[in-house]
Amino acid sequence: MHPLPSLTEAIDQLTVEFALLKPLIPTYTHLIISTLFALYIGCHASLSRPSSAKKESKEHREEDDTDEAVVQKMGGLEPSDAIVFPVLSGLTLSGLYLLIKNFDTKYLSKILNWYFSHTSFIFGIAFIRDAITILRSFAFPTRYFHRGTLWKANQENRVYEAVASEGWSPNTRPSPLPGILGTIPLAISVQNILWSLRGAFYQKLNFQAYIRSLVDLKFPFNIIDVLSIIFSGVVVQFSAFGSRPWWLTNFLGFCFSYGALQFMSPTTFWTGTLILSSLFFYDIYFVFYTPMMVTVATKLDIPIKLVFPRPPVPGESKPAEAMLGLGDIVVPGMIIGLALRFDLYLYYLRKQNRQAQISSKDDDRVEYKNAAGGWGERVWGCGFKGANAPRQEEEYFDAKSFPKSYFTAGLVRYVIGIVATLWSMQLSKHPQPALLFLVPGVLVSLWGTAFAKGDIQAMWNFSDEVEEEGSNEDETNKTEANDPYMEGILKKTLSLFWDTRISEQDDKSAADGGDSSRDSSSESPDRDGNKDSPPSTEDNSPEEKRTHLKSELISLSISLITQTESKKELGGEIKLVSTPQPSTNSSPILVAKEEERPLKKRRGYKPTN
Repeated sequence: MHPLPSLTEAIDQLTVEFALLKPLIPTYTHLIISTLFALYIGCHASLSRPSSAKKESKEHREEDDTDEAVVQKMGGLEPSDAIVFPVLSGLTLSGLYLLIKNFDTKYLSKILNWYFSHTSFIFGIAFIRDAITILRSFAFPTRYFHRGTLWKANQENRVYEAVASEGWSPNTRPSPLPGILGTIPLAISVQNILWSLRGAFYQKLNFQAYIRSLVDLKFPFNIIDVLSIIFSGVVVQFSAFGSRPWWLTNFLGFCFSYGALQFMSPTTFWTGTLILSSLFFYDIYFVFYTPMMVTVATKLDIPIKLVFPRPPVPGESKPAEAMLGLGDIVVPGMIIGLALRFDLYLYYLRKQNRQAQISSKDDDRVEYKNAAGGWGERVWGCGFKGANAPRQEEEYFDAKSFPKSYFTAGLVRYVIGIVATLWSMQLSKHPQPALLFLVPGVLVSLWGTAFAKGDIQAMWNFSDEVEEEGSNEDETNKTEANDPYMEGILKKTLSLFWDTRISEQDDKSAADGGDSSRDSSSESPDRDGNKDSPPSTEDNSPEEKRTHLKSELISLSISLITQTESKKELGGEIKLVSTPQPSTNSSPILVAKEEERPLKKRRGYKPTN
């Protein structure tokens, strides 16, 4: 048995280790900041309306929230995945290890990169689109707070209007720049250029495509969607066929993490605990007891990791790299993102309880305000509280800065776990399984916080399971079941990013030469029973079908939304009625529609006792 070192020897040993660690501090700082960035943006992008909040009424809905895009459902993980995940991961890792041993890794990496390029393209579009949207919110926010006044953009009149408690103020600012930047004197021509640029970034366009008996779809898009597709395609092609520097590998890793944290989550905290615990043992086994994990991570040049340049190892001239697998971000990030959504659930639950004390309504839930996006508005709206503005505007900013105690606790323990991993790797001179330090820290912090705050029962009963919502969901499912094969594929693909509306074609009416569809559209009575009324230009229902001529085989069109939207009250429900601009207009006015990040689809939660 070795005698314990004296205090002097221990201090000398720590001094030596710190001297060896000092050149690596910039690298490890870069690693920690990068992982926090991926976690933070991915978790916030997964926010959606909780069951403790009711859907915002149309008369109070924000103008930028009315054009709500269809968002894919988040895949809920079940307790059985605690067994499936380690087994499938182990088989995949073993297969890759055997391929490395029997084939040239250069060609194997090219094949796998071609495979990963498809997912990289999809996730890259989402990541780049949201990044440009955030930059747009900083350059051209929908609202900002300056000198005690809240200013809201009016793109049609090309001014920022002051918002007062009574809802209207005659004060305006002609500058399109926000905050203190708006005080910079600009020439009229420069202001017009900036307002036109702002309108172009907010302007919606309609894409319509019709292929007889196969596809009939329509969805809105804007210039940000186009730019994100172009940039993502260029990045993926360059990474698949060209050299891939470390920063490009990290960019693709951010895209994967960003997408995975939105599309995958445990349904409950105890399910997440089971999954993380099983992957905890999986990571330990494949790092300490087999060479598979380290071999696959170092030999294959594929976007499944984050890499960071570091000083060369003594005795080697080639620069070395520090690596962190994407699993070490996504696996703990799943339950940290669940904790953030739990914070949002508790925020509205407490508001509901306060409202129930002063109200006798059957449904005391508070209307939901979009908690995602609007980062530029948050920064430009600093100091808004206490301003002379409507209650609705105050709720807008409050909802985006709700308390995040559980999310903060999980994030702090994640950082401590990463630091412990790096320190252990430095002392042992051997790769370490990051989940060995991350999983216990994150789980203990979340359950410990719940125990300290008395939320154990609420956390145990909390569920993030997706439920269908309303009759529209049922009708959508019925329509999908009857969609042609190619139409269904296009719908599922496009619905990841845009609001798609696909109406099935009636083969019988097409066979009759389209007469029945033409007659029904021209002679159908209106709401008052009049058959001779002109055809309506509004979308009366999601089920309304567009008719095409018999001779029309293929039709593709892209059109600007140049109409001014007005509100019309029908049956107690406010709907948007579009009045198209006449085709004789030589210079249509672009009316920008303020748009934020699309609202997530509502998730259902089990009630808490």
